[in-house]
Amino acid sequence: MSNYKIIITDRAINDLINIGDYITYTLLEPRIALNLVKEIRESIYKLRVFPFRQTLVNDEVLAEQGIRCLPYKNYYIFYIVEADRDDVLIIRIGYNKRNWKQILGI
Repeated sequence: MSNYKIIITDRAINDLINIGDYITYTLLEPRIALNLVKEIRESIYKLRVFPFRQTLVNDEVLAEQGIRCLPYKNYYIFYIVEADRDDVLIIRIGYNKRNWKQILGI
């Protein structure tokens, strides 16, 4: 079994920055923000070993695009496995109560 390369899109990086900023500056919890961002990144990098552990999302249009969702606490990590290139493409990260169909472009 080979390790997959993790590629995090600019949008997903911005999502992670925004999560950290919101918790730091709005909720005034910088230590919690730092730990949460670190834990999300660790969860992402665990996908290197077994990226197919999460099934395709339960939406026909998103599933046709190969989008999978890794839940972490109150957040979703959306990603696509590009098996022919051994890549995992992290496309978005965010709070699980948001309208993800709209955010992901449906």
